[in-house]
Amino acid sequence: MRRFYIQPSQVPAATPYLSGREARHLKTVLRLRPKDRIVLFDGTGNEYSACIMSFTADRVNLQITGTLKTSTEPRIQLTVAQALLKGRKMDTIIRQLTEIGIYRWQPFVADRSISRPRHGKMRSQTARWEKIAREAVKQCGRSRPPAVFPPVSFNDLLTGSTDDEIRLILWEKATVPLTRCLPPPPLADAQPVLLILGPEGGFTTAEIEAAQTRGAQVASLGRRILRAETATLTASVLTLHHLGELG
Repeated sequence: MRRFYIQPSQVPAATPYLSGREARHLKTVLRLRPKDRIVLFDGTGNEYSACIMSFTADRVNLQITGTLKTSTEPRIQLTVAQALLKGRKMDTIIRQLTEIGIYRWQPFVADRSISRPRHGKMRSQTARWEKIAREAVKQCGRSRPPAVFPPVSFNDLLTGSTDDEIRLILWEKATVPLTRCLPPPPLADAQPVLLILGPEGGFTTAEIEAAQTRGAQVASLGRRILRAETATLTASVLTLHHLGELG
């Protein structure tokens, strides 16, 4: 069945409904009709079976018929900290990372970041990433999108991480493979893991040293130099697979 995002506040309403983009997609793109059955998710981990009751000019009125059990959310709390990249690369990354099952996404500004937060634009950009993550959730069958945070400085990223977190920073000059830096599975469900990945020009030596001071291990993705967006997806897939989340 088709899946749609519903605001959490709508779930307990006497007459829940979809509006805006979700309603337009249901009516004009998918051409669903009253009495058709759909699945709703509220972005907090809850899913519901529902039936379309009627249409108005800007709404799709629904009846929620039951609560669904889900098993698609990741057990591993993987946070991917991504240095800002130019163009639309960040859009592609958040979509792909949502699909494979990351838990949080934290952009940051590195010394060599070409893209920089523009004053007054970060709130709208963060909202855009949240929207992309919700759309990816609809496609891949997850029940909640990863938490998406606005960009921070590299120093704030390091000081904001928790002491029980497994911290890994990927660097092209590293010699120890990523999977050798990770603990053997199974990993405790509540054990957080932080992957830190750099911009197009890579990390500076000073940034690597600062990360090590904060307890991060420096890890390698092999002998070849990968594009920044390729490195992020590769590192995330390897980490989730090693820890038993994929495959």
